[in-house]
Amino acid sequence: MNEKLLIIQMTELVQRHFLTLLRETAPEKLEWQIHENGRSMIQIAREVAQSPVIVALILRQRGVEFYDAETGLEFLRDRQTMETLEDCENELEQNWNVLREEILALPDELLEHKICLRSRPGRPYSMLEVMAFHHWNTLYHLGQVAYIQTLYGDQEMHWPLA
Repeated sequence: MNEKLLIIQMTELVQRHFLTLLRETAPEKLEWQIHENGRSMIQIAREVAQSPVIVALILRQRGVEFYDAETGLEFLRDRQTMETLEDCENELEQNWNVLREEILALPDELLEHKICLRSRPGRPYSMLEVMAFHHWNTLYHLGQVAYIQTLYGDQEMHWPLA
C-alpha cells in the first residue's frame, strides 16, 4: 500500500471512531462545556467537519497559504451553519471527499516537496505530512471528545461496529 492510500485508510478509520463517539453521546451533552474557555463536542465536530477542506486547499495550491484574517472569519461563520450533529456529519463527508480527491491527485514526485506555512512558522512540512493534517486533527479531537465524555460520567468504550 502506498503512502497516500495509507493516509486515506487511517483517516477514514479515525473519522469513524470520532463520529461513533459523538453519536453515542446523549444529545443534551453535545453542547456541554466543562469550562467557559473550553469547547463543546458540537463545536469540536464543526471544526473537524471543516478541516478537510482547509487541508485540500493547501494541497491544491501546493502550500501557498490562502489563510488570512478574512478567510478565517469566513470559516468561523460557516461553522455556525452546522447546527446539528447530522449537519456536521454531512459536511465532513462532503469535505472529506474533496480532500481524498486532492490526496489522490497529488503527483508522487511532490510527496517530499517541502512547504512552509505562515500559520506554523519555523518548520517546513512535506506534502505527505500536509496530507495527514486532517487525520492528526481528527485524532486529536477524538481524544478531547473521549475525555469530555468521562468528565460527565460516561465510562463506556464506544468502538465503531465496522
